Amino acid sequence: MKALQRDLEIYLSLAGLLLILFAIVLISPLGLSPWLVGAVVAVLVSLLHGLVFWLIRRRQRQIRQQAFNEIQLMLKDLINNQLTVIQTMSSMRGVTPEETNRACDYITRSVNTISRALHELSEESLQRWQRQYDRHQSAGGLTAGK
Repeated sequence: MKALQRDLEIYLSLAGLLLILFAIVLISPLGLSPWLVGAVVAVLVSLLHGLVFWLIRRRQRQIRQQAFNEIQLMLKDLINNQLTVIQTMSSMRGVTPEETNRACDYITRSVNTISRALHELSEESLQRWQRQYDRHQSAGGLTAGK
């Protein structure tokens, strides 16, 4: 099935050529010009190919848009979580130097998490992230990226 999807253009083109040849062989003995039969069938096959490719491209655009929407949601969630950590840690006033150092470490880790997430965008990381995000979301918490 994957080979069919991967090489769909080749299979459809071969099927179209075979259809044109069969139409010429079958209809020409009836007295019609083989060139006319071939031309009419070629136009019909081309229209069918155009429709099939348009449907496939439309579906691919829908899938791509859905993926972008999911990525945007996951990135927004991750960045908002990390920005909350940064904001919480930066608002600590009147604390001991150890707590200040700990807060700086949290802030640095949050910034690094955001930076790493943005730089490591790949299909594998998105799939891993999607599984983790779905697991956290189904558990009732939105803590992607942790």
